[in-house]
Amino acid sequence: MEEEAGGPVAYTELFCRTHKRKESGEFVSERAKEVMESYEQQLIERHGDDSSQHPQFDASAWLVAIGQPKKG
Repeated sequence: MEEEAGGPVAYTELFCRTHKRKESGEFVSERAKEVMESYEQQLIERHGDDSSQHPQFDASAWLVAIGQPKKG
């Protein structure tokens, strides 16, 4: 992916590329869609509405978005 992009790829771009169907662009599961929506909401809450002010990746926001691992 980095070769295609000509440099480093954002984590969200990688997530979308690996969790969306090529044909339709839809997420492969409702869970994947929820994670991305939650992460985007976390970025807005933490860094404001202006996406140009968001960091390339916010690990703590990502952890909130993916939730706690389920056991069993």
